[in-house]
Amino acid sequence: MSPVVALAQMAGAGGQPMLDPAQMSGIPRPDGQVAAGTLTVKVLHGELASWAKTGTPVHLIGLRADGTVTHAVVPVGDDGRAEFTGLARDGLTAYYALCLLDGDRLLSQVAVLPPAVGVRLMLAGRKRDAAGVPQGTARDDEQRALPGGDPHSTDLGLPAAGEVEVMVRGMRTLSGAKAFLRSFPDGEPRETAIEGSENAPLARFTGLPVGADRAYLVEIEVEGHRYATAPFLLSPAAGVRRMVLVYDRLLFALQGGAQPEDDGLWFQLQMTVANVGAAPRSAGPAGESLVLPLPKGFRSARIADDDSELTVVDDVGLMARGAVPPGQMAASVQFRVPVEGGKAVIDMPAPLGMFQSQVAVLKTEGMVVVPESGGAPRLARSDDGREYLILEGFNIAPGKSLRFTVAGLPQPESWQSWARVLAALVVVLLVAASVAIAVRRPRVRAAKPADAATARRELGNRRERLFAELVTLERLRAAQRIDEMDFDTQRKAIMTKLVLVHRELDELDGSGASTA
Repeated sequence: MSPVVALAQMAGAGGQPMLDPAQMSGIPRPDGQVAAGTLTVKVLHGELASWAKTGTPVHLIGLRADGTVTHAVVPVGDDGRAEFTGLARDGLTAYYALCLLDGDRLLSQVAVLPPAVGVRLMLAGRKRDAAGVPQGTARDDEQRALPGGDPHSTDLGLPAAGEVEVMVRGMRTLSGAKAFLRSFPDGEPRETAIEGSENAPLARFTGLPVGADRAYLVEIEVEGHRYATAPFLLSPAAGVRRMVLVYDRLLFALQGGAQPEDDGLWFQLQMTVANVGAAPRSAGPAGESLVLPLPKGFRSARIADDDSELTVVDDVGLMARGAVPPGQMAASVQFRVPVEGGKAVIDMPAPLGMFQSQVAVLKTEGMVVVPESGGAPRLARSDDGREYLILEGFNIAPGKSLRFTVAGLPQPESWQSWARVLAALVVVLLVAASVAIAVRRPRVRAAKPADAATARRELGNRRERLFAELVTLERLRAAQRIDEMDFDTQRKAIMTKLVLVHRELDELDGSGASTA
């Protein structure tokens, strides 16, 4: 009995839910046990213990950010796996694994290999009965590309077998556009004209060979630039319908809100970068970092997602290194914009532009939101009765900025501002005085045993209070309830006091009974 069969039987006998390969099919998973630059594809007949026949071909097509395309085909081995090695790990290549199994057309999600580890994925078709006959409706992953698509649907909604249709949409004029069908592992590109109306252009290819040994993709050439579909196979049951978005930029959108606090206008925004192509795309030259600026003068920025691919850069905003893979990259970011004279000015550069974005500001009495472009925000009321002023559905051209002013905000009384300044000065003076005393004070005679025990107990209690103050301060910072300057000043004061306490404890524990 194979280890996989035994494991499957044990899981079933134990009453635990067994892994459903159909739900995991096509999902790449980085794995430290796989060598860097390696992608392994396990091909299954619907169950972990039912491997594909040895020799079943698996295609792997890579689309690079510079437009080049790679192809490899590896047969499934005796362990049910096809292994691809020596793959790019620079983030500039998107890989797609494809296989035709018992009439099931299987296609992986995009895989971009990390630098240090390899990737595993499985492609799972239908289960077989005891006689080896596939059960149920054929699986067709091409269905996922259709609106509401279900890979197990019997209503295919696809062209006939051997036919390919590519809808062309985008921001560029399509005058003179051409379509090219590329066939792998060999074959010259096949060219066709773009048909249909100006609002619904279409490229169509017919009479194409069907089978497991050949993979395809279509490229649309517009003004010297090529835009590719994700690769595909042609099954005996149906052809393929794809769409190409002729757009040579990354798309950026933000959604979120802001609310006034004592120390400023606090924002929480979901920032999304979308790559609508099938290959990775850089913000600039290959390897250049993608920068998403936050509003000018922002403070205390942090990303709420622990696993975000974006990081905060002080005085700049968010940054992601390298290329953006096909699909979306998103992060939820929190930050503060200072309020001066009851007014916060939002000036947020948009190097990628902004697409169908929205910002809602919690309304307080007398508050107004004034967009630079004029117009008025929409007033909306939530279920809990709070009112919001909403800037919605706005688009900003690349290189421009989102600008609006929030006026009529609550502001602290002038004495409160002076009190904060005086408190900061007092803290600084206390730090300076403590350091001076620590440096200049003479050593004292050793305390009597009883006095030493009392002093040690008091110093221990003081040390614990200082540690508690430090923890409280860190919590205030994590909750974004303290300015970074105030945090640094107060933390230095606490640390100085802790140093003094530890020095006195050391003196008590030492033998120094002499005077200086």
